[in-house]
Amino acid sequence: MFDGSTQRVGIGETSPLAKLHIKTSSTSNTNQLLLESTDAGATSGPDLALYRNSASPADGDVLGALWFYGNNSTPVQELYSGILSIANDVTDGTEDSEIRFLNMVNGTLQTPMTIDGLNVGIGTASPDRKLHVNSGSTNIVATFESTDATAAISLQDNSTTNDSKVQIRAIGDDFNIVAGGSQRVTVNSSGNVGIGTTSPVSSLNITTTKTVALDTAAKFLTLGLTVDD
Repeated sequence: MFDGSTQRVGIGETSPLAKLHIKTSSTSNTNQLLLESTDAGATSGPDLALYRNSASPADGDVLGALWFYGNNSTPVQELYSGILSIANDVTDGTEDSEIRFLNMVNGTLQTPMTIDGLNVGIGTASPDRKLHVNSGSTNIVATFESTDATAAISLQDNSTTNDSKVQIRAIGDDFNIVAGGSQRVTVNSSGNVGIGTTSPVSSLNITTTKTVALDTAAKFLTLGLTVDD
């Protein structure tokens, strides 16, 4: 249906509310809009382009958005989620942009994640690192979980051999530090610290075939120390 007075097209809708309004009552998961390409090239496919063709572009312009609506229990139409693109800098040659992901939380639309240039922010709209996580007043900022007996985070620079060489990891309730691909330090669930041993039996348990050197300016030093040669 074409409404000439508003220049709107309705498909399944006699009173379209937008330039193109598609409406269906189907309970199936049938696609309401399908873009298909038969091009066999590796670099081409069906594209959906959103273009804000402004004669006076400015920093902070919203370039486009994808909104997800549904009814609440009233029922009243409610905005539940969205994806928003913003031009942070429109200066020729130094253009910057960000993408915001929005979600409804306890009745308020919030921004749980922002991609600002090359930085990703979770819980912050202004990330200043590649990954910036702000948990607010929640002390546990992130959880990294595996489904087997070990969970690890790998650290690498430009000379680290691979992702198994330097790690911090959890095995059960024990905390471990890995260097050179071997477990070097263990703090077990009892609070015992092991260097060179994975099973410390005292507050500080050092297992080594090398000399243990202690350098301190204190006049007296008392250690509960186990040294295995």
